[in-house]
Amino acid sequence: MEKRKFYIKIAHFYYVLKLTQDEIAKRFSISRQKVNQIINQLEDMQIVSIKINGYENRDFILENTIETEFNLKHVLVASVSDDFTPENVMNEVTSLAASCLDVFLPQKKRIGVSFSRTLSKTVQKMEYKKNANGHVVQMFGVQNALSDSTKDSTVAHLLAEKLDCTCYTMYSPGIVSSAELRNMLLKEKPIRDYFDYLTTCDAALVGIGSIDSDTFIRQNFFAEAEIEQLRSTGFHSVVCLNPIRDDGSWHDCPLSDRIIGIDIPTLRKIPDVIAVSANADKAKSIVSALRTGCIDTLIVDSRTAARICTLISPAAP
Repeated sequence: MEKRKFYIKIAHFYYVLKLTQDEIAKRFSISRQKVNQIINQLEDMQIVSIKINGYENRDFILENTIETEFNLKHVLVASVSDDFTPENVMNEVTSLAASCLDVFLPQKKRIGVSFSRTLSKTVQKMEYKKNANGHVVQMFGVQNALSDSTKDSTVAHLLAEKLDCTCYTMYSPGIVSSAELRNMLLKEKPIRDYFDYLTTCDAALVGIGSIDSDTFIRQNFFAEAEIEQLRSTGFHSVVCLNPIRDDGSWHDCPLSDRIIGIDIPTLRKIPDVIAVSANADKAKSIVSALRTGCIDTLIVDSRTAARICTLISPAAP
């Protein structure tokens, strides 16, 4: 039998008739190892072509584009259509994020938690999974929020409840009135110990915000004059209360010396930092956050992913 025709016949038996390699070997009186070698050559010989159904989907292209641009471990995109309302988009993103965290977080020992409405809804949707040896760690001091469900401490406690594990809370303000007060608080041993504990996190959940967002202003993190000072010095985005410039830099922020919580260098050292966002208007802030190098996995909707790709490459899909 001519070689190529022989190989085609083996391809037919294996891929169409679903015969095992042992069954094919017996039919042709050859070894299973030889069948395996032939099967491994079929694609190179253009006898078969491998097609992953759905991979041509635009979402996968968006994921790959963002992963490559920012050297991320994973980008997960929830498909949404143009007629989706903001709540529809939120529901799709948080459902996807919750299903991923259900698999990922029970394996982690110390999980740092930020806050956002998106993170709150994500954690609410998670299943109850026992992680008896795990700890959930609030990553900065408590802030007054208009909605209890978005407070960092509330999100942290809810996640600990979902994982049936211990929750650690930083009992101090997240933002204080002066650098002097912050320095005084950091001299307290419980707070120093807490900061040391933050460095041992092996995963973290963060939201990505903008200093121009309604939430940031309404919750009175900074006064309007201070927010204008941030804008005038190039800071527009926020991760864990840390203001960030468009290029991803965070150094020399005029208000950083008043923040009590995890900083960007410490966040960068956590092995798995997962950011969840469901708002295409935050695409520019997300790009800035990704440029810091502190985020490893990004979970967003397809509209936000497309906006991100447009920002980094106008010719993107």
